[in-house]
Amino acid sequence: MPYSSTTNVFSGSELGVTSAIRFLNENRISNVLSFPSFSVQSNKEIYFTAVENIPYKVASSAVNGASQSNTETIEYRDIGLKIKLLPKVVRDIVYIDLDLIVENIIDKTSATPSTTKRSLNNSFQLTKGKILVLSGINQVESSKTEYGVPLIKDIPFVGELFKFKTINKIDKSLTIAIEIL
Repeated sequence: MPYSSTTNVFSGSELGVTSAIRFLNENRISNVLSFPSFSVQSNKEIYFTAVENIPYKVASSAVNGASQSNTETIEYRDIGLKIKLLPKVVRDIVYIDLDLIVENIIDKTSATPSTTKRSLNNSFQLTKGKILVLSGINQVESSKTEYGVPLIKDIPFVGELFKFKTINKIDKSLTIAIEIL
């Protein structure tokens, strides 16, 4: 985060979260993938998703007397970021119920991909002009790729001269800023 604090609720005029995010993005310090803005009504749920729809093999078995039948079907599942907000406005105070789910694909190579899931379910209270900043859902993705001259790269010792390896590391950080205007 570009600042440090003992609380995660700030006054909009003190912080300028929108300006800070734009500055980081424009100067390529960070790559902001999504910057949604919502107008809300009291007791109306808001959904935001940034997901990848992946195929997932599902098996089922049915027993009928002495015989058993197995079937396999393909379902599609949304994997990624899912946010659900339920604001309740009472005068100048907004009560917010937040459900946050972050899912990541670990392995896509099989018909049943491995995933991870992290979630947050909490309630917050904000007044006009205040900003709630949630951060700390971080992830590092690492991938290795090996290129080389076919057949020659597999020869012991000499093959190392004909190989090229790359390691790509991507640091991801999820920060959510909720501002009451």
